[in-house]
Amino acid sequence: MISKEDVGAIVPAASVPPEQAQALRHSARPKPEGEGAVEIYCTVCNQPATDGRFSHYGPSMEWWHTITGTLDEIQLVYQTDRNYWDKVVAQTVRCGCGCGTPPCDPMKWEVRQVPPGA
Repeated sequence: MISKEDVGAIVPAASVPPEQAQALRHSARPKPEGEGAVEIYCTVCNQPATDGRFSHYGPSMEWWHTITGTLDEIQLVYQTDRNYWDKVVAQTVRCGCGCGTPPCDPMKWEVRQVPPGA
């Protein structure tokens, strides 16, 4: 069992007010044409990325709006509720850069279409 002493004190980073947060831009984009899957990925390492609460992946392009909305939610929480993020979510964040924030930066994540067979 993990004790409180094993984890230590978590000092959250500063949050920004919601009106100052980066705009929700992913879900506003139209769904691309074609078939395949959709995933959240890190633009730094080019690998799939997740915050641990949501899957990074939708098995078909029908999931485009679900996955883009998920990324918008991840980025909004990361910006506006650092207390929750740092205490609950940060440990489960992962991409090719590593685990946690840092080294992962959800603000550098995007959504991409994965063509069939890729």
